[in-house]
Amino acid sequence: MGVTVAGGEIIRLRMRERLLPDPVWAGPAEIVRNAFPDGYEELQALARALLRCWLREDFRGFDAGLRRVMRLAPDLGLPLIARVAADVRHCLQLRDATALSSTWARLSRLLDQASDWHD
Repeated sequence: MGVTVAGGEIIRLRMRERLLPDPVWAGPAEIVRNAFPDGYEELQALARALLRCWLREDFRGFDAGLRRVMRLAPDLGLPLIARVAADVRHCLQLRDATALSSTWARLSRLLDQASDWHD
């Protein structure tokens, strides 16, 4: 429910998006996790590198990290992460600070979920 304020209503958003492995993968999630253990470690390292680039405002390095995430995530059965990384790149190229912030927050949450999912 929202909160009423002078002039309108503020709506509280609850993030419910859950990261799930690609349904094309046959078998339990453990098979996916065990198929590419180094890939998941690389994805976690990329998540940390992206955050460092974001905090330093190193958008060239940030873009390079996004491209790597876009190539790696589908191989790990995580196409949603690749699609969101592409959205972040698009916002970066448009220089839309508001959209960039929100899509980066979404990608960051998904990368955290992938890290928790793999552990």
